[in-house]
Amino acid sequence: MHCQGCADKIVKYLRGFGGVEQIETDMKNHIVTVKGKKADPKKILERLPKKSNKHVKLISPILRVQPKEVEVMLKIYMHCEGCSEDIKYRIYKMQGIFSA
Repeated sequence: MHCQGCADKIVKYLRGFGGVEQIETDMKNHIVTVKGKKADPKKILERLPKKSNKHVKLISPILRVQPKEVEVMLKIYMHCEGCSEDIKYRIYKMQGIFSA
């Protein structure tokens, strides 16, 4: 934020967001403080860069990164249905597998 106009736009983008009760801007330190009992920092961090086209960095609270679901494709030579069932059985025994 380099001017009051930028700060006002950011406040405008955050005002209608669910759970946000109070918004404070500090242009000198380039900090926006959002307060609310039900405010979700992760959703705010996703929404604000899209709306404002500005780089946004979360200072507090620190969110833990959770691994996303990953899809893996394998090319395996199988000559019969028995081979296919055997491979599926072994894949499903692995921890964290949802489908094969």
